[in-house]
Amino acid sequence: ENNFKIKDEIMECFLNHKLLDNSMGDTDFIYTLRNLAFIFDINYKKSIEIILKQNLINYKLKILRSMNNNNEIDIIEKEIKKYIKERFDIIC
Repeated sequence: ENNFKIKDEIMECFLNHKLLDNSMGDTDFIYTLRNLAFIFDINYKKSIEIILKQNLINYKLKILRSMNNNNEIDIIEKEIKKYIKERFDIIC
C-alpha cells in the first residue's frame, strides 16, 4: 500500500494522548503509529527512561517520516514529547 496519509481519527488519538484502536488499519504504517501510541499507556517513569535511552521513539519517527514526510509526523512527535514532559517530568 502506498497511501501513507494519516487519518483524522488517528491524529485525534495522538492529540488526545490515546491508544490507537486495532480497527484503524493493519498496514505497516499504521502498525508503527500504533507502536508509538503505546507511549500513552506507560505508567512508570523508569519505563520511559529505558525507551528514551534506547532511542526507540526517534527510531519509530524516522520510519514514519520515510513513509510520510509532511508535518503530521512533527505534530505526533510534539504530542509525544508534551505527554512525556507532563506525565513524567522528562524533557526529551
